[in-house]
Amino acid sequence: MQELKPFIIFSHARSSSSRLVRTLQQHPQVHCAGEIFNDIAVYIQENDVLPIVGTTHEESRLPPHEFLWKFFQGAVAKTGKHTVGFKIFLPHVSQEVQEEWLRDTRIRKILLSRNNMLQASLSYELADHTQQYVRHPGQPYVKPQQFTVDTLKMHEWITESRQWLERCRRILRNTNQEYCECIYEDFSPTTTQEVFSFLGVPSMTDFKKYHTKMAEEDTYDCIENLNEVRAKLEGAQYGFLHEYIGEQVW
Repeated sequence: MQELKPFIIFSHARSSSSRLVRTLQQHPQVHCAGEIFNDIAVYIQENDVLPIVGTTHEESRLPPHEFLWKFFQGAVAKTGKHTVGFKIFLPHVSQEVQEEWLRDTRIRKILLSRNNMLQASLSYELADHTQQYVRHPGQPYVKPQQFTVDTLKMHEWITESRQWLERCRRILRNTNQEYCECIYEDFSPTTTQEVFSFLGVPSMTDFKKYHTKMAEEDTYDCIENLNEVRAKLEGAQYGFLHEYIGEQVW
């Protein structure tokens, strides 16, 4: 019997995690789900969780660890694939539980983050304001209405996200585990092949594109206090507003 090869993508929001999930999911030997522990993500629950487990984590009332392995085993039974994983952000499950999973050597770990956290935090604010988290090819661009962001909240989110990913790295290093790390700004076909190699599956190069760039040149103009944001957060530490406008920037 083929061995289950579970993995978890530890990440933060607006790091192109949906793109990575969609890419991995297209591999014939990999089943990769979205945020299975995010109970308010209705689409993910209906499409990634219910068909596999039959219930959401919240409705199951199972401890996270039990639900985790129920998902892994259910995915194998449902799909016939043995390399099974999903993505998770810090708010989805307590830090203590996620640290247990980081120390569990049965699970392979992928870390995904973004260097330009100014852009990431603005992307987070825009997505939260519009409730539009992805944009698909052919979907028209609609400029958001003007609104104000909380720069203190943005700074706290940046700090928490960076500290959590560094905590993940430290735990993995201290337990002598190999892990795969992806950076938003460096994502490329080469990176994709490195992830497949880490997961122990053959290379694959032909992918369908599910997501497209969400931002246009005038997108950030909708933020009424953009000058305040730039004055407080822009710079070498968190990044610059208009550097590296990649495909997944809001």
